[in-house]
Amino acid sequence: MKKSFSIFVLVISICMFSNCAKFETQSKPRHYQFMVEKPEYKVMIHKGAGEFSQLTAIDNVFNVDIPAMGGGFSKFLWIKYNKSIPEDYKIIRILANDKLIKEFSINEIEQLKMDANGRFLLLNK
Repeated sequence: MKKSFSIFVLVISICMFSNCAKFETQSKPRHYQFMVEKPEYKVMIHKGAGEFSQLTAIDNVFNVDIPAMGGGFSKFLWIKYNKSIPEDYKIIRILANDKLIKEFSINEIEQLKMDANGRFLLLNK
């Protein structure tokens, strides 16, 4: 009994102190140009803590600078959990009459179609 208890304590100790770690990641800063199909649409960018600010278009083109964003994950043995991937954060919002039409993450933005000038086309059919 004493031997099995010692083995149990040893296994628990090893599990507590080995291979349990938190890792931090960071996205790259990015610059994008967007166009929307209707000039009355508002384009908002996430500024942090759930706050968004409106972007201003010049000739229906929105210039957007997205700063580096932090994320990370926890890992125990080979299993990753509590994943927070910055490229999946919804950072751009399209509004019409103050109603949310669509939200975009960095990964979603980079999959959009582009025009001949290299601008991403938001909500273009």
